[in-house]
Amino acid sequence: MEVSRSGYYKYRQIKASPNKNAVILAAMLDILKEDAENSNYGKIRMRLALRAKGIKCSRARVAKVMEENGLNKKKRSPRGITKANRAAQASENLLNGDFTAEKPTSHKHRHWTVCCIYL
Repeated sequence: MEVSRSGYYKYRQIKASPNKNAVILAAMLDILKEDAENSNYGKIRMRLALRAKGIKCSRARVAKVMEENGLNKKKRSPRGITKANRAAQASENLLNGDFTAEKPTSHKHRHWTVCCIYL
């Protein structure tokens, strides 16, 4: 077998050093075991938690390690105010587009308008 001396020692050094992904994975598993709420960490939060532990790595590496080991969280579905039943959502149109009032002080003919925007 013909292997250069430098190639042999480089191979030994690589074999002896721990895989960076393995170190990151071990740290991720420790973070997940710390608290039950940590199970919903995505790649951004996980990267911040790794940095807090002193491990510097890119977001892409964190995403790759999480995906390879099945640590991806489930996507959250947006919680809105929409209801499945459209009839339950519809409200009665009391003004029919008439926004005029006879007098501003008249209580009988006062119209209130409200803008509700859900963000």
